[in-house]
Amino acid sequence: MSSATNARKKSRAVAVAALLSTVGAAGTFLSAAPAGAASLSTWDKLVQCEASGNWSAINPVGPYYGGLQFDQGTWESYGGLDYAPRADKATPKQQILIGEKVLAKQGQSAWPQCGPAAGLGSDHANPYPDPVPPVSTVTGLGAGSIVTGTVALTATVTDAEGTPTGATFYVDGRAVGTANGSGPSYRVDLDTAGLAEGSHSLTVRAVNDAGQTGPASAAVAFFVANRGTATTATGDFNGDGKDDIVVMYNGGQDGSGKNMVTLYTFLSNGATFNTPVDAWDNNDTVNGSWNWNNAKVLVGDFSGTGKADIAVFYNSGRSDSGKYLTTLYKFANNGSGGFRNPVKVWDNDDTVNGSWNWANAKPVVGDFSGSGKADIAVLYNSGQDGAGKNMLTIYKFASNGSTFNAPVNVWDNNDRVNASWNWNAIKPVVGKFSGSGKADIAVLYNSGQDGAGKNMLTIYKFASNGSTFNAPLNVWDNNDRVNASWNWNSIKAVAGDFSGTGRDDLAVAYNSGQDGAGKNLVTLYKFASNGSGFNTPVNVWDNNDKVNGSWTWDKIKLVAGKFGGAGRSDLAVMYNSGQDGAGKNLVTLYKFASNGSTFNAPVNAWDNNDKVNTSWDWYRADLA
Repeated sequence: MSSATNARKKSRAVAVAALLSTVGAAGTFLSAAPAGAASLSTWDKLVQCEASGNWSAINPVGPYYGGLQFDQGTWESYGGLDYAPRADKATPKQQILIGEKVLAKQGQSAWPQCGPAAGLGSDHANPYPDPVPPVSTVTGLGAGSIVTGTVALTATVTDAEGTPTGATFYVDGRAVGTANGSGPSYRVDLDTAGLAEGSHSLTVRAVNDAGQTGPASAAVAFFVANRGTATTATGDFNGDGKDDIVVMYNGGQDGSGKNMVTLYTFLSNGATFNTPVDAWDNNDTVNGSWNWNNAKVLVGDFSGTGKADIAVFYNSGRSDSGKYLTTLYKFANNGSGGFRNPVKVWDNDDTVNGSWNWANAKPVVGDFSGSGKADIAVLYNSGQDGAGKNMLTIYKFASNGSTFNAPVNVWDNNDRVNASWNWNAIKPVVGKFSGSGKADIAVLYNSGQDGAGKNMLTIYKFASNGSTFNAPLNVWDNNDRVNASWNWNSIKAVAGDFSGTGRDDLAVAYNSGQDGAGKNLVTLYKFASNGSGFNTPVNVWDNNDKVNGSWTWDKIKLVAGKFGGAGRSDLAVMYNSGQDGAGKNLVTLYKFASNGSTFNAPVNAWDNNDKVNTSWDWYRADLA
């Protein structure tokens, strides 16, 4: 080390010695008050000057140790032995903490040359301020989002002094997941199937390396609409030859805590729909509690009378042994458009039928046997085999007129022929696609993305052979250069004879995003059946014009039926129209009449924006 450096060290050491001599018996400092603290950046400048940035430096002249070049007496006098036997053996933080004590007693003159050069006397910042709790901000979901299925919850966390170590997400005050790590971004995935339909609140709280828990973030409101896609909510309930619409409405709870539901029918008058009629409810002393969140509603002529009945696939919880229980109830048509009290027509609360997890079942309705009576098919998530293959089983509950026969396995992929089938990637739709008189099942399958990021969709058909179903056939996909990207998550599909050919087609309401002005766009596509498969989809209506207003895809519940009593099926949409100024929940029922090739512009066929009809919460209205 140079003589100039040695001289600097010597003068600094003398200053330290002089400092010690000025401390009285009571420890009172007798000179002018020095600087008492300095920021980390200033201490780093001092170390660079004193020891070329080396916190483990040793200068044999003195000798002086560490980045701040303490002599041993100073190190010991100011408590350094609490950290290490010598300064060069201590961490930078420990050396700075001793340096803070020296600075508080003597000021920057303890380092006569490097102290002023580093600005030690003019920087009064605390190098190690007390930690402060981390601050969290929700970055996703967006405020007002309407979500289905599994969604990503995201947040960012800032910490002024420390380091965040994790963030916990809360929905309605209940923790739903924790992400760990130093951030600043965090994510957990949430399956919304466990949440009630309607509004919810999302918050997040983080913790840091000091063990502090920060405050809850500002709440973000979002909405769950897992029942936003209907399947078979239509049927001819009064026997007039026109299809009607049924809604199972969540009536909340009465004063005793009983769960209330009501079945409303919107009877078609040919052009529009009549005011909804209460066709059944459990607001009595006869029928027990009905939890709307545990009911999957199905419509079909199960009795073969020519008038549609209701069936409900009900989650009955678990037995004492942990077996999943499911019950099938039938609400038989009473002949005048209403329904009789429900009758249990099947359950697995016995020693014959195995466990049935209601959450793993996607039930659909159709005359699969060709008997003139509607049956029920359930596409069941059978988990994975030992090799990780996703397993799917189709069970058929054949109607016998009064009840249903025990479920029969009519197809599965538990073999070496059929590939993996991801239950979470299927949207089943039922129709007489082949024109054979027996209903088939079409599955719109999420095939992921190709190498270029194109969203891939495949439509498979499980043709009914009367007793079971044939192996699935790929009857359309966009794995080509002709059809554009199809996002499975943007699809709501129904079936009906829209062309009047005697074969059912597919109609898809597609979320087309927004235009440049922020207008929400929806497109209706028709996949016309050709008997064996489906033709290329055709745009049969959209609102990408100056005539039709904004249509939010997340706010539509789509159904199909022969509402006009003609030979062609029409579409109907129950639309979430928000609230009026008084807070009344509004819904509008629009009808898209088929003209054979496309659909006419939507017509308001019923709404409750009047003084007659009460509030209708769209989220509580289940169209199956």
